[in-house]
Order: sequence, then structure tokens, then C-alpha cells
Amino acid sequence: MTLWHFARDGQQHGPVAEEELRRLLDSGELPADALVWREGLDGWKPASEVAEWTTPPAPPGPAEAVSPYAPPTAAPTETPVPVPTSGDQARPWIRYWARTIDIFLFALLAGFVLGFIVPALFEINDFVFNIVLLALMTFYEAACLALFSATPGKAMLRVRVTQPDGSRLTFGAALARAFRVLVRGLGVGIPLVALITQIVGYQNLTRDGITSWDRDGNVLVSHQTIPAWRGLLIVIGMVAAIAGLGYLISLGTGDFEYE
Repeated sequence: MTLWHFARDGQQHGPVAEEELRRLLDSGELPADALVWREGLDGWKPASEVAEWTTPPAPPGPAEAVSPYAPPTAAPTETPVPVPTSGDQARPWIRYWARTIDIFLFALLAGFVLGFIVPALFEINDFVFNIVLLALMTFYEAACLALFSATPGKAMLRVRVTQPDGSRLTFGAALARAFRVLVRGLGVGIPLVALITQIVGYQNLTRDGITSWDRDGNVLVSHQTIPAWRGLLIVIGMVAAIAGLGYLISLGTGDFEYE
């Protein structure tokens, strides 16, 4: 998949998939003379002068250039892995629900483990406990991305997080991204701050096709179309999990009151 950078309002944006760049041009959100660039071009060109969009693309050269906006560590060091995509790649609500599923599942796992190891944690203030939980989740998320390029929630909703060439993130890069998401996307769990950061993240993603934390880390988030049956199974599974959790809590509360 070809990834592009583009200039708008005096700033560089990207990388975005070619289909997303074409959509911006076709809809008029990006003027035809906007400067664009991809790896392999000898410089920035007006979109209207990109020859490969009107003539068959030339065979790839023996060497692949490195984006001038990418850090030195982004230079290709392994065979690129194709990143399958389908449909619109700017899907803020899919990413929101994927993270919601991840937080729910991690809270269940962490609550079970911490209940045995450090039960005193459950006696601290709920606000502080939520911040601690989100902070711990950054390490869990980084491990999942480094190993599988997805978390459970992202895998369910067919979302992958990789380097631009499709290879997996290193644990360090994944951890750095997770902390950027914690601060810029989740507002460190502070309710009003979290609302503001999520609105800003939504606007950036729908406008530029990429969030600030992914742009700064040179990270590609790719989506595939979610079949209706998969979405239905996810909804049923989440409802069943929440109902089961509520039932267990009610049992525990009943026992306590009886005692």
C-alpha cells in the first residue's frame, strides 16, 4: 500500500493511504495544486502533476527512500509486509469502541489479578484507581502491539497498528505511542480533560486522516471492513460479559448483606 504525505496550511500531514489522499482531493478538502510526496519521488509535487495517477506506475527501483519526516530508525530494515485495508481509513468511532473493549477487558483481568496480589488497591479513591489502571494498561497495550500489531479490541474490530511498511512496532515504540495516547487521547483519565482530548483527537483524525500521536511516532493504523456477523457477535459478547459481571457483583453484595 502506497503511503503519502501532503502539505496543507503550511504544515505537513501524513502518512495517509493513497485512497484517503484521493478522497481529500476529489471532495475539494485538498486543492489540486497541493504539494504531495511519497517514498520514491525525487521531491514534493503538486497533486495535479503526479504522473502515476494518469499513467501506469513505473517498476519500483532497487532502493526505497526514507521519508524526510520520519526518524532515522524508520529506515526499512526488513522486507515490507503488505498491510491489508478496505474502506475508509479514518474511523474514529471504530477506534473508540476498540479502546473501550480493551479497557473493559483489561479492567476485568487487572481487577482479578490485583484482587489477589494487592487487595488494598481496591480501597483507594475510585478516581485515583482509574488513573493507576490506565497507566498499567499502557504496558499491556505496548506488549500486545509489539507481539501482534493489535490489542484484543482492535483485533475484534479488524484494526492493526504497525510501522508504515507493515512491520510490527518495537516494544519501545509501542510503549511511547501508548503513553502519548494516555496523555493526548485519554487525558490521563481526568473526566473533563479526557473529554477535551477525545474531541481534539476526533477532529484531527477526521480532518487529517491521522492522530497527533500516530503522526509523531510515524505509526500506521489500518482498518478492514467489519462484516455484519462479526459486529453482531461482538455486541452479544459484550452484553453477555457485562450482564455476567453484574450478576457476580450482585451475588457478592447479597452475601455481604446477609452476613
